[in-house]
This record gives sequence, C-alpha cells and structure tokens, in this order.
Amino acid sequence: MKKLVVIYGPQGCGKTVCTNLFAKHYGATKVADGWIPTMGQQGLNSDDVVLVLTNRTAADLKEIGIEDPIHFIGALKAVNRNIESVYTDASENGEFF
Repeated sequence: MKKLVVIYGPQGCGKTVCTNLFAKHYGATKVADGWIPTMGQQGLNSDDVVLVLTNRTAADLKEIGIEDPIHFIGALKAVNRNIESVYTDASENGEFF
C-alpha cells in the first residue's frame, strides 16, 4: 500500500537540507521535493513510501485530502554545527517532530 509522508513548511526552513534524515526516519523509498498537488502519483509502486516536501499550507493540503501533514519550521541557518548530528540526537531522544 502506497504511503505519503507530507512535510510542509515555509520556503528556506530546511526541508530539503534534512531530506536524508526525513527519508531515513520514515523509511521513504522515493522523495518528491517541491511537490504540488497537480504532479500526481505517476511512477509510484503500491509499496512505495513517498516523502513529500512542499511549501503549500496546511489548508491547501487539507483541501486535497491530506489530513495529517507534518509542519516543519526548522531554523537551520542559525545552527553552526553538524546539522545531521543535532537532528539525529534529537530524534533518538524522541524530540524530533
């Protein structure tokens, strides 16, 4: 069964920077960065876990039937160290998302 994991947030908040972390965390097999609803689901298999990154609003996503998107509001530009280790440590402590 195909599964979409939708992460939304403002442009420049760090969604793309954290793509590998998100994909690993959710077991994503495909990534759609900059996704918009008109892109559809072409080329997806029934067992794919698709990580969707978008700057659409929660209201936009709800309008097309996505009920539980994850709101990402990271401020990564202020972090002056290894971002992956910061987010990995937080994830292991249950603080990520």
